[in-house]
Amino acid sequence: MTPNIEPSILQWDISVPIFRNKLILKQLGLAIGLPFGILILILILITKEGQWRYTLYALGFIGVLLLLSTLFLLIVYRGKFNLTFLLNEKGILTAWQPDQQKKNRLINSLAFWGGLAAGKPTTAGASLLAQSRQTVLIKWKSIRKIKYDSSQYTIYLKGGIAESTAVFCTPEIFSEVALYIRSRTSQNSI
Repeated sequence: MTPNIEPSILQWDISVPIFRNKLILKQLGLAIGLPFGILILILILITKEGQWRYTLYALGFIGVLLLLSTLFLLIVYRGKFNLTFLLNEKGILTAWQPDQQKKNRLINSLAFWGGLAAGKPTTAGASLLAQSRQTVLIKWKSIRKIKYDSSQYTIYLKGGIAESTAVFCTPEIFSEVALYIRSRTSQNSI
């Protein structure tokens, strides 16, 4: 993958392996592992003597849900997130590639309508929020923190509240992208 370079534009597509990227694994751990971990802890703490059989059933069910979540990511997304990055004079645009935007739209629509049908407004709201983040633009002036991870070829950017993104690079373009970002921000790696 070589970047498309114009005088003030840097653009590339990349497939990021879900289960080999530490940032994605960390986010999955927070989104899936933390709630399940708390649930497991509560189940263990409230189990009374002689009722461990029911707790083991519940723990088995949680294990199956975790396995199904992993299979879902492997089957639907083929174990990868396909992203497009565009860096220009405005800022950094992160977008799902068209094939994954279609999948995301379908999944988010199913979650929205399923949430409404089940009387779960939180699920419906979460799906709307997820759909709204199919394309994210962070303007240069709003970037407050930058962290460069050369081992994963990733640059983490934080802006205002709820403004953050990870810029995934290939080994060939990481230095060039890092230089581009440094030239447009007043921040160095933090």
